[in-house]
Amino acid sequence: TETAASGTNATAPVTLPTDAEYIAVSVRTDQPGHPEWQPVHVYFRRDAGGWKTVGVFR
Repeated sequence: TETAASGTNATAPVTLPTDAEYIAVSVRTDQPGHPEWQPVHVYFRRDAGGWKTVGVFR
């Protein structure tokens, strides 16, 4: 499932995975003065305590 948002908050899709599954979030900005800026990819794993960050890649 793909979701797009503008601003500083986004609503998560209703169909998020259950325990022991992973999701990836790509964060990017469109700034005409900075075309070199690239997205940051953040990976999360869900466990009994909630979502845990397991990786960040630029």
